[in-house]
Amino acid sequence: MKTQYFGLHMRASDARKTVRLSDGVSLSMIDTGVGEPIVIVPEQLIGRFARTNRVIAIDMRGHGESDVPDFGYRISRFAADLQEILQQLEVSHATLFGHSMGCSVIWCYLEIFGFNRVSSLILADQGVTLVADPSWNTGECLEAGAVFTSEQMHGLLGTLRSADGETASRAVLGSMVSERFPAAEMERLVADNLILPREYAASLLRDHAFKDWRYLVARITVPTLCIGGKDSVVPWQAMAEIGRMIEHSRTVVLADNSFSSHFAFLESPQAFAEAIEDFLDANALTSDSSMATGTSDR
Repeated sequence: MKTQYFGLHMRASDARKTVRLSDGVSLSMIDTGVGEPIVIVPEQLIGRFARTNRVIAIDMRGHGESDVPDFGYRISRFAADLQEILQQLEVSHATLFGHSMGCSVIWCYLEIFGFNRVSSLILADQGVTLVADPSWNTGECLEAGAVFTSEQMHGLLGTLRSADGETASRAVLGSMVSERFPAAEMERLVADNLILPREYAASLLRDHAFKDWRYLVARITVPTLCIGGKDSVVPWQAMAEIGRMIEHSRTVVLADNSFSSHFAFLESPQAFAEAIEDFLDANALTSDSSMATGTSDR
């Protein structure tokens, strides 16, 4: 079985259910565990966090075991899908976990639907934009996470839509893992990615790449964990900058010796999970303290 986490798929044998959305598309998901909900957790971490939390892991449209419609491949539609799922599953508050494009989905969700259902955030390896403004210097590009020029992005989008789309996808995914990443796992990563037709993948990437979320990130008030990696294609400075912009946040930059690639949760699941556990534990302690004293830090 496969589940996609806003850019990632996973196999798991936990409880799976289907939610039918208002536009007729059916999304598949795993819903397991009991406790404070965490929405969107990578495969390697489901069992770990399901011991203490309710874990909801969604195959977004066009991915995993969900429907593959010929419409809706926009960040705003993915955010609306997330809202409908939370409503149908009666999730009143949750920690939202976003990796890569998943952060963009979460930021769009917050922009449209607000913070009422969100208790905290985990943002992993995604800058506020992918495409650099021509006027930016190197430091500004690093802090924004802008790793493409406009011309480079349009070139990639054109290639994705061409007969060389699969080759381009392999090259991009290959740049996101370390040299030690097992070949069999790489083939699985590619196969899962290719479930989404390349034309639809290009449409989704285009909608994602040219957005700049700085204005939204600066408005985040819930406790937030920012995770980056020294070896990632996403500059670690981008995650540090997001952490700086959010008042109630902590930033963890995984070091080189933890194989801190873009897919660090695949290559270094222990270090990745420990960063999340420390954040959740600290957040729970803060909440308990606030309840005991009748105060809040927000």
